[in-house]
Amino acid sequence: MKQEPRDILRAAGCLCLPLCAMALLAACHSTPKPVLQMPGVAVRASVVPQAAARGMEMYWWGFDDGGDSAALARKLRPYLSNSVPISAATQKAWRLNGLRMVSVPRADLASLEEELRVTGIQRKVLGELTNWGTLAAGPAWNGQQRLQMAEGELPLDAGRLRIIGRAWNAPEVVEGRDGAAGMLRYVTRIELGVQHEERDGATRDALTLDAPDSPESHNIREKGLVLSSTIANFDLWSSEAILIFPELPDSDLISLAASRPEPESLSADAGPAVPRLPTAGELMLSGQALGHGPARRAIIVLMNVKPPKTE
Repeated sequence: MKQEPRDILRAAGCLCLPLCAMALLAACHSTPKPVLQMPGVAVRASVVPQAAARGMEMYWWGFDDGGDSAALARKLRPYLSNSVPISAATQKAWRLNGLRMVSVPRADLASLEEELRVTGIQRKVLGELTNWGTLAAGPAWNGQQRLQMAEGELPLDAGRLRIIGRAWNAPEVVEGRDGAAGMLRYVTRIELGVQHEERDGATRDALTLDAPDSPESHNIREKGLVLSSTIANFDLWSSEAILIFPELPDSDLISLAASRPEPESLSADAGPAVPRLPTAGELMLSGQALGHGPARRAIIVLMNVKPPKTE
């Protein structure tokens, strides 16, 4: 979907399509783990029947890496060079906003989960979302919060940042080989963006890791600014999974992945870190950005809904 070339925009009218179906299903992992926990994190259970075995499903992985970007990069090394389904321009904008996207074969998710030492996990089957809904929302703040964005510094009033998205299945014709008839299959089309959700008065300092308990009846553009540089549109195939996680804009993950762990040592030249503004990725998916605890991250994993097996 083509977006208006504005630095920051209100959600366009296309964000207001009527909500036809929204399904959520909380399911246990094969090896049960606690729900993602961070300092100040609240997770609400929301279970509604799944409307159809189509669309998108999502996992949240929580882990504590102590803010060690190199350690994370080394664990993701086999996948960092994989192509991702967004343009180079969108990748750059996401990077400047503190967000990274990595494509991982779906078959590798279980081993990667163990490699990352995921300590909390939650799964939701979202199905097809024909209107924008909340996928994840970060801790809220009172007063004004300054944000470092791709376009520069942005002051935001009391509220929180949230990832909004929608998804639907679309037909795709795969041409046959050697004159054979083509095959029709479905791909999941996904649109994502980051929105500043405005709030009045006291706010919660919790990372909400579930989608709405019921469809949002309001016009989503009335909830606050949608940051245009975070909008991404892509197709998701059944063989891949997309990981979304927070990372510093200047981190070169490929170079960090090739580095060797260095022993801890004290340096006479070491001094306090230079203060800097948080990015959108840190505010939403890190427990440290607003001073809520140690450097922990949440990773969002997006996949196609697997259709049920038929006898």
